[in-house]
Amino acid sequence: MWPILFGVDRRSFLMVLAAGTAAAMAGCSPSSDSSTPAGGASAANSPVGTRGSFAPITPPSAVPVVVPTTPPAPPAPTPTPPPAPVVVRSVDPMVPGYPTVITQLNGAGSSLALTIDDGADSSVVAAYLQFIRSSRVKVTFFVNGSRPSWTEHKDEIATLIEAGLVQVANHTWSHPDITTISTAALRDELTRNETFIQDTWGVSGRPFFRPPFGRYNASTNQVAADLGYTMITMWWGSFGDAALLTEDVLLAQAQKWLLAQRIVIGHANYPTVTNLYGQILDIIRSRGLQTVLLSEAFPR
Repeated sequence: MWPILFGVDRRSFLMVLAAGTAAAMAGCSPSSDSSTPAGGASAANSPVGTRGSFAPITPPSAVPVVVPTTPPAPPAPTPTPPPAPVVVRSVDPMVPGYPTVITQLNGAGSSLALTIDDGADSSVVAAYLQFIRSSRVKVTFFVNGSRPSWTEHKDEIATLIEAGLVQVANHTWSHPDITTISTAALRDELTRNETFIQDTWGVSGRPFFRPPFGRYNASTNQVAADLGYTMITMWWGSFGDAALLTEDVLLAQAQKWLLAQRIVIGHANYPTVTNLYGQILDIIRSRGLQTVLLSEAFPR
């Protein structure tokens, strides 16, 4: 039957069939020309991945590798700067009943307001008075009338007030934290101390008031202003001697803060300062500073 259908014998047919299979298998082998896929199609026109196609595959563009890093530490906090000094634009004429906080003297110049508080130690008050007499340095004392030192030295203080070297101002009667007491109690503290100043030296502490510990608020300022204390007197420099210091520390503070147009605060509480008057005077003179009373710096 095979010879009848195809006109060839069975052996010849099998030989033809084997030759065709070999040719088909040769079409699955890569060509010696790698740029042209089998079947004669060009690499540019042959879709990648088509059966019998071996066109080169272009790698994707390089993707930058992001290496995780430890996030930088946050910057160290900036220390809170001290409040800028309050400059009084004008105190002449003063606005009646309006409280003004001052920390320095007006304008440019070479003036220095040296202010001394409290008077807890009578011997320190006496030493300050001797220093004032001998050096002619001017000092404004913020007195607490409850301290015996002011009464004990009232006559000498009166003489120096008359000479224009000393001024006395109000620091309350007994030195409370005025932000913690009632309005009535604050009025009593100020009024009692004012009466003491007037009865002792025949002058007024107005308009200068220094809050004990430097603590005040809008309410306390207004109470003071209602009583005539319109100049809430703070400072821009301190000897730091509200507490007991060594001489080296106090002198370093004096060197740091005794500058032109400053209001500087000290205390008549501990004897350390009494050993340093010569050095303090040298600083004042070497810097060409002229000490003034607050009443001279802020005339009414």
